[in-house]
Amino acid sequence: AANWENWMKSFSVTQNVDIKFPKFKYGYEIKLNDILTEMGMGVAFTGAADFTGINRDGGLNIDYVKHKTFIEVNEEGTEAAAVTIVAIERTSAGPQKIPFHVNRPFFYAITEKTTGAVLFMGTVKNPLKSE
Repeated sequence: AANWENWMKSFSVTQNVDIKFPKFKYGYEIKLNDILTEMGMGVAFTGAADFTGINRDGGLNIDYVKHKTFIEVNEEGTEAAAVTIVAIERTSAGPQKIPFHVNRPFFYAITEKTTGAVLFMGTVKNPLKSE
C-alpha cells in the first residue's frame, strides 16, 4: 500500500505533455454465486434464506449475483461503467509539449480523486492492436 501511495504521489507534478494513447475497450463479467458461497453466504441462495426483512411472507432467495465491468478509452475520453471522464485541452498555444506515446503494454488505474480509492485497474497487452 505504501509503494502504491508513493507511486501515485509521483504523478502530482504536472507538465505540458502530448499524449498519444491507443483506443481500447474491455468488458468483464462474472457470476459470483460460487465465490459468495465460499465466503459463507451460501444460505442466501437456498430456500433457507431469511429475507423477511424485505418481504414479510418470506419465500425469497437470491437467484444469482453478477459483477460486470466495462471500460472504453477513445478520442472523446474515458468511460468506465457509469463513470465518465472528459479530456480537456487548451484552445491556445502554450509551452512546448513533452511527447508521451503509449505504444507498449501498459497498466492503467482510475482512482477517486479525494480518497485515492482504486475504482478500476487493468492492463493492455498490445496497444497497437485494433479492435
